[in-house]
Amino acid sequence: MTLEQVRLKTAVVSIVDDDESVREATKRLVSSLDYVTAMFASAKEFLQSERVHDTSCLISDVQMPGLNDLELQRRLIDDDHCIPIIFITAIPSKKSGPVRSRHGRTAFSRSHSTFST
Repeated sequence: MTLEQVRLKTAVVSIVDDDESVREATKRLVSSLDYVTAMFASAKEFLQSERVHDTSCLISDVQMPGLNDLELQRRLIDDDHCIPIIFITAIPSKKSGPVRSRHGRTAFSRSHSTFST
């Protein structure tokens, strides 16, 4: 096994989203790149887990019940967890961009599309 393969197998990408289908789809995508994943239905669940200590990257929804994205980021910073975070949202807001840029964010990604049958 190469050093790069070892790094990928030990890097944990944690996924926080209250929508189970988004969690599962994100897990499949990240796992297809050979990363280890951990899934959480809420920011509180992630913060209370042991995975908060070994997460290499966090993918989190913006709008969730309980702690939202800004509160999650603030808690991580306050607890000295320096984890890169990718925030996703199905409902982008023009006014949320400036607020989030002041907190060090540079881009948003929509989490999923709506399909009609």
